[in-house]
Amino acid sequence: MRSGRWPLFPALLASMTGCASRAILYASPDGRGTDCTESRPCDLAGAQARARDLATDTSDDITVQLLEGTYRLARAWTFGPEDSGAAGRRIVWQAAPGAHPTIHGGVRATGFVRIDEARNVWRAKAPAGASGRQMWVDGVRADRARTAHGAIAFTPTARGLSTVNGDTTFRAWTFRPGIEVMNDHQWKHLRCPVVGIEPTTDTVPVPHDPENEGGPFPTPSREGTTLVMEPTCWRINMLSPLRPGFPFHGSGMPRMDNATWVEGAKELLGTPGQFWFDSSAGDLYYVPRPGEDLTKADVELPLADGLLHVKGTPGHLTPVNDDDASAVYGGAWQHFGQRGHGDFRDDVTATQSRDAVATITFTGTGLDVLGERNADQDSIEAVVQDDATGAVVRQDTADTASPDRVAQQVVYSVAGLPKAKYRLTLRKHSTEPTWLVLDGYVVLPEPLQTVHDLAFRGLTFAYAAWSEPDRGGYIDNQAGNLWDPATGLPRHIPGAIAVRRGQRIEFADNTFTHLGGAGVELADGTQDSSIVGNRIDDVSGGGLLAGEVDDYYLNDTQTTRMTRGNTLSNNAVTNTGVDYHDTVGIWVGHARRTTVAHNLVAHASYTGISLGWGWGWASTCEQQKADKPNQPCRRGTLWSGANRIVGNRIYDVMRTLVDGGPIYTLGGQRILDGIVPEESGNAVSTAASCFHMLYHDEGSSYWRTHDNVVFNTGGHWLGIWLRTAHDNQIGADGTNYTDNPEKHGDWGSNNTIQPAQVLPFGEWPAAAQSILAQSGLEPAYRALAPRSNFVNDPDDGPLYSSDARSRQWQTSTFRSYGDFGGDVHYATADGAAVRFPFTGTGISVFGERNADQGEVEVYVDGTSRGRIDTSAPSRQVRQEIFAVHGLASAPHTLTVVKRSGSYATIDAFQLD
Repeated sequence: MRSGRWPLFPALLASMTGCASRAILYASPDGRGTDCTESRPCDLAGAQARARDLATDTSDDITVQLLEGTYRLARAWTFGPEDSGAAGRRIVWQAAPGAHPTIHGGVRATGFVRIDEARNVWRAKAPAGASGRQMWVDGVRADRARTAHGAIAFTPTARGLSTVNGDTTFRAWTFRPGIEVMNDHQWKHLRCPVVGIEPTTDTVPVPHDPENEGGPFPTPSREGTTLVMEPTCWRINMLSPLRPGFPFHGSGMPRMDNATWVEGAKELLGTPGQFWFDSSAGDLYYVPRPGEDLTKADVELPLADGLLHVKGTPGHLTPVNDDDASAVYGGAWQHFGQRGHGDFRDDVTATQSRDAVATITFTGTGLDVLGERNADQDSIEAVVQDDATGAVVRQDTADTASPDRVAQQVVYSVAGLPKAKYRLTLRKHSTEPTWLVLDGYVVLPEPLQTVHDLAFRGLTFAYAAWSEPDRGGYIDNQAGNLWDPATGLPRHIPGAIAVRRGQRIEFADNTFTHLGGAGVELADGTQDSSIVGNRIDDVSGGGLLAGEVDDYYLNDTQTTRMTRGNTLSNNAVTNTGVDYHDTVGIWVGHARRTTVAHNLVAHASYTGISLGWGWGWASTCEQQKADKPNQPCRRGTLWSGANRIVGNRIYDVMRTLVDGGPIYTLGGQRILDGIVPEESGNAVSTAASCFHMLYHDEGSSYWRTHDNVVFNTGGHWLGIWLRTAHDNQIGADGTNYTDNPEKHGDWGSNNTIQPAQVLPFGEWPAAAQSILAQSGLEPAYRALAPRSNFVNDPDDGPLYSSDARSRQWQTSTFRSYGDFGGDVHYATADGAAVRFPFTGTGISVFGERNADQGEVEVYVDGTSRGRIDTSAPSRQVRQEIFAVHGLASAPHTLTVVKRSGSYATIDAFQLD
């Protein structure tokens, strides 16, 4: 019998047996014990406390087995440095053998009663604290009640969006908080809360920007309605968008000038699968889908804004501008604004006087000073004093000279101080008529302490909220990176599972699903960590994220603060960007030595894989001016490099927005220790609203892009369209393959582009077949791929023909006709064909019948099964236009060829 605490027991057992110890703890959802044994398990908090105690006393890994059940959280499960493994040993949190534990951030809604027989509307009291942005019924996501896609035309006015026609529908609504307008505009997704509904009195539309918007906005109708927007959101999303330029933003300016739909109003209820949340009364309304029984269904609303937070210190660091009150300037300093050189906040404070002094008071363990490097710069004398005693703790001289002007440079850095209040005094080193330029500073408030050597295996993380858009809307920059409405600085949608300042953190064999924000992120200097072999599905934002957008200023002496050495591989990332359409399946910002390999990415609203940030920030002024002669040169340095995108399988992306692609790169990269940025062995297909399939956008540099297969193209197979994209080698290390050889011309600088080899519609070259076969999930992980005998038209499998000059099939999404998945492929040219190799005993082909359709000819294993007339007096969707059954259970090939009519339409396939 044992009582009390037992941290020494495993070590004692090891010494007695001569074997290495193995500490195993147990947790259960209803655990109440302190032993953390299988018979008397702890809860999560108890197991976490026991693991901390054991970490310094055992000589082996510690394993915490999570027993079967649902671990419901009211707030995120949090790990700090004290939860780390010790002396290189790892603490593993994993499913017990045979168990399927779920870390659950939702709360169940019960007690539904039908209140409207005609519309089949049901109501229940919402659980306290629940978020009303998402809801799931038996694991299937419901939609917030909304208008039809693009149903009403709006135009922007000073206070909001006004109807172009005399529509008065909204005036019949009872205004309640929670109504929201969503606008998908080019590559941006924009949202603002509605704060009022009024008759239109202001008929003057907002002035348009001829360079970016193409023409004046329509005039509102005097008989129409205005949706009044939350003022700050409306100002930044429409009236006065933030355009700081590189490294935070490109040159484009899509604004919130219309409504894709309006959501969150009770009056919109009526469509099965839609809900409405009355936040003021705490009531939840829902119209069930066929087959759903709300007296028995598991209805979940997210509660916790996050599920797992692994947080080291100092956390996220944000620069402070040179004009902050904590910086005091004595002597002949000058303030310069809008210089156009890329200054932080577009201003600097500078002096040529040896007698001028700048004093920065800060509390923390260190500080980075941001300034400028140029040929006319001077060295800095820096003195750090204890603010309480005046004692000098550091005294340094730092050189700021450079042959070329570069902005936002770390010109002086001090770290590793005991946490206290300090004064940093800066002055010019010489009396020469050179400049000392100060642009801002970054305080390190805490010592650098990582959370390290943790693993999470075999767990399901489900149901998380992200409630921030309720208050301030969604102010988009790009790719799930937003503008903070209070500071105007960038940030991104937080991951429900977030690691900050982590080292050697592992996620393996987990499922991340039903998430209201982003999925999993490795952020703020997380290093040597891995996300391998997981399933990520049904995520409102992006799936996997690594790196930041605002730590570009770090230099090569600050590698401990860089996000580097991480691996994202063999994950199945599907159905991302469900709510926030600008987000990316796998997104990597500023990072080093990141490997994105052998992932499957599918069903994404925007880009599949995106890597890099900063646009042309690291490109020369000559390159920038060649692209945009009327814009200033904003130039600095980036530390990203040696990143690799290899062996991924990507399909059915770009479903909603444009100007992205299956693989998209942005901003400068470096070659580090001979490791070049590499994009190879990927197979990409079917991008609905795509400019370029392999897209090297502004500033992309030093990429070696080779041995990729691009088919079912949704645009150019390759895109390099600006001079700031430089020194990329396309096809120099191996052949790229495509069914559509059209590329966007090489408008970059010093790039080498070898033409891709054209893929025939029939048998592909063996090398291309091999790339496709080896792309995506490797054999040990292929069970993660979604499997179904039902194949939608953009899914993996169908091959759509090209005429070797351009694609013959187009994708149409958001048709609102009831198509499978809301989309179809269609062709207008006779002879256009689709091939579907399959293994089975039969197949059905679904399409559309309509007056503008004609005959298609169907072949099975090369033998014609005749022509089928798909015409009809009126539109009929989800029609079975061909079926064959009773085939031998073996590989077969189905081919459908358009023979006549204006259109042929393919909607889906079903296998026997």
